[in-house]
Amino acid sequence: MNNPLLLLFSLTIILLLHQTQTQKTTDLSSDRAALLTLRSSLSGRTLLWPITQLTPCNWSGVQCDQNLTRVVGLHLPGNSLTGVIPSGIFSNLTELRTLSLRFNALSGGIPEDLSECKGLRNLYLQGNRFSGVFPEVFFGSLKGLVRVNVACLSLSPSPQPPSPPHYYTLTNAHLTQNPFPFPFPQNTFPNTMNNPLLLLFSLTIILLLHQTQTQKTTDLSSDRAALLTLRSSLSGRTLLWPITQLTPCNWSGVQCDQNLTRVVGLHLPGNSLTGVIPSGIFSNLTELRTLSLRFNALSGGIPEDLSECKGLRNLYLQGNRFSGVFPEVFFGSLKGLVRVNVGGNRLSGGISSGFANFTRLKTLYLDGNRFTGVLPSFEGLVLDQFNVSFNDLNGSIPESLRGKGREAFLGNEGLCGEPLEKVCPSKEDVPPAVSVDFNRDRNGKGDDGKRSRAKKTSAIGVGASKMSDAEVLGEKPLTGAGGAGSGSNGFSVAAAAAAAMTTSSAAGGNVSGAGDASGNKKLVFFRNSSSVFDLEDLLRASAEVLGKGTFGTAYKAVLEAGMMVAVKRLKDVTVSEPEFREKIEFVGAMDHQNLVPLRAYYYSKEEKLLVYDYMPMGSLSALLHGNKGGGRTPLNWEIRSAIALGAARGIEYLHSHGDNISHGNIKSSNVLLTKSLEARISDFGLAHLVGLPSTPNRVAGYRAPEVTDPRRVSQKADVYSFGVLVLELLTGKAPTHALLNEEGVDLPRWVQSTVKEEWTSEVFDLELLRYQNVEEEMVQLLQLAIDGGAQYPDNRPTMSEVKSRIEELRGSSVVRGADPVHGLESDCC
Repeated sequence: MNNPLLLLFSLTIILLLHQTQTQKTTDLSSDRAALLTLRSSLSGRTLLWPITQLTPCNWSGVQCDQNLTRVVGLHLPGNSLTGVIPSGIFSNLTELRTLSLRFNALSGGIPEDLSECKGLRNLYLQGNRFSGVFPEVFFGSLKGLVRVNVACLSLSPSPQPPSPPHYYTLTNAHLTQNPFPFPFPQNTFPNTMNNPLLLLFSLTIILLLHQTQTQKTTDLSSDRAALLTLRSSLSGRTLLWPITQLTPCNWSGVQCDQNLTRVVGLHLPGNSLTGVIPSGIFSNLTELRTLSLRFNALSGGIPEDLSECKGLRNLYLQGNRFSGVFPEVFFGSLKGLVRVNVGGNRLSGGISSGFANFTRLKTLYLDGNRFTGVLPSFEGLVLDQFNVSFNDLNGSIPESLRGKGREAFLGNEGLCGEPLEKVCPSKEDVPPAVSVDFNRDRNGKGDDGKRSRAKKTSAIGVGASKMSDAEVLGEKPLTGAGGAGSGSNGFSVAAAAAAAMTTSSAAGGNVSGAGDASGNKKLVFFRNSSSVFDLEDLLRASAEVLGKGTFGTAYKAVLEAGMMVAVKRLKDVTVSEPEFREKIEFVGAMDHQNLVPLRAYYYSKEEKLLVYDYMPMGSLSALLHGNKGGGRTPLNWEIRSAIALGAARGIEYLHSHGDNISHGNIKSSNVLLTKSLEARISDFGLAHLVGLPSTPNRVAGYRAPEVTDPRRVSQKADVYSFGVLVLELLTGKAPTHALLNEEGVDLPRWVQSTVKEEWTSEVFDLELLRYQNVEEEMVQLLQLAIDGGAQYPDNRPTMSEVKSRIEELRGSSVVRGADPVHGLESDCC
């Protein structure tokens, strides 16, 4: 203070900082006011924007810069928004970099004040009802545009196109299905106009789009009636099909031909549709080229009247509950099929050699069904994508298919030959019966070599009494029919072995669970599970150690009838028997598609065992961080987003049973996967039964900062853990590994420090970057994960909000097709 110059300098700095902060506050307040004005001007799905929050940076669909001083992104796709955007909104949101209002029902003109967003890079307006001309003022102001999608609108040509600057930065422009011949001046996109062939192609497309609309009213009316019949026959998410419109060509998910005379595409993926498709629908939709009903819950048989759609090229039915056989009638009528995906259903019977009739077929996915018999050779087909994994096929793999990867054939116990490791037996070979040798001592030697198969039951009973506790816990893995068990394959929850149950009988009592009238104990089944096996069946089962988890050791048990179950041996149970039974009864009553069902339990003083359905694909952790070789299951955007949605639905279901109900141990090893890679949450309800984990660092990467006792976990703590789980899905990095780096930075903080203002792809798993047209959805899911990982619980969304946001963003991405295999679906629908 003795130096006047230094004092003056300090005061100047303080005043400048104060002025800057005031300016920042004013700008963000202006952004907030503009967003609230926008919300009040539109109708549709309620936007989750709590007006009590002074900052909009945590609002759903709103993205701020790194310093949280301005709004730079607005992502509101598929929110059923209707109305006209008032003037003046975007003259306040001047720092906007990305605007996505696609797949709503907004009308009026495209807001001209968007021209004041000088830094706008991405403009997604497709699938609305905007009309008028494309604003000419944009050509002089929005020179940094990289992506523009205004497909499927009702834009008109500009009467006198100006001479705009070249959009040298533009990499993607989707202008299709607008009724104008030249919406943009011809030197707007120099890279196109300098290529004569590309210019000729563009002119051809424009002329086709500009043809006189000679509608065949009868045919289109028939298509419309069929679609309305379909809608009335199914349940699920409401389809936005206004019956007041005489043409279905603007309906969500419906694609018409160029002349708007017939329906040629029906795209309704991920709409939670349930029910049986009635007969006669597709005998009216005879011009269908693409049918996508994937990832719903449709049941019954695959509609045979699809055979009347002679021009059908793409059939996407994966991820439903279709049953019965693949219709034979297709083989004679749908000879133009190029892509067929019916994976993840309940189809049965043999795989017909009739698929060879589809001479143009390039993609065939039959995985995750119940097909039996031998594989046909498919002679003459050149298949780029092929998968029959996880069925009940047997026999030798045909030579014509041996060039496919081994992952295309996994999960078929009876298949043999290349590329599988299993060698086909010769006719004189007799395959040996393999079972677990429970008579091993700690040195691995058999008990006098007694392994008589004729006396397997008694041998297991005697051998059980000689097993050490260390062996039961899995310190020395048991060997089952599938080979040596792995103690680290990601199953932290699946089971506790048949072998484990024998310890209590060695202590002098009869092994069982609940007491019966005679004082004996037995397995207790829940009312939604039938007693298809008993304790003795479980004791005779071959067993394989799957791994150790927070709450105990997991085993896979294969019953004599071939049924597989997962058994979990709990450790360190801290509650009394009545409390244990009460809590387990509550867990057993939980019934949801995205929860691993608890079928039965066993309780004694010495042993507490839980019997679950066996999940054949293991855990998400194993899938993400396990096998990195050629046999690894690829995890594209569609699979990862579906896993995130399934997990969110399971957790949200748990939370719906009361504010005091939480999971308490959400992590990737507790997300198990079915044959069709459907996510199921495991270990729910167990955090309240056992003591503190002996290795807290194994779950610390998922644990919310406010949690000190893992038995006292709130629903908002579950949201935090789920946010970390989603970050793990997107980055491919394990949270527990992030804790061990030199800086000690956890995964959420690493992501937040890495994500730049422009939301670059630095944080995403390299495997995800192979897929086109999904960067916006990836950013939205990343933002949701960051919101869930907020430091303070009150700033986190609820699981219900999380689930809804994932449904919205997933619905907007799968509706277009996002991966190389399924990437041919329309931009508009």
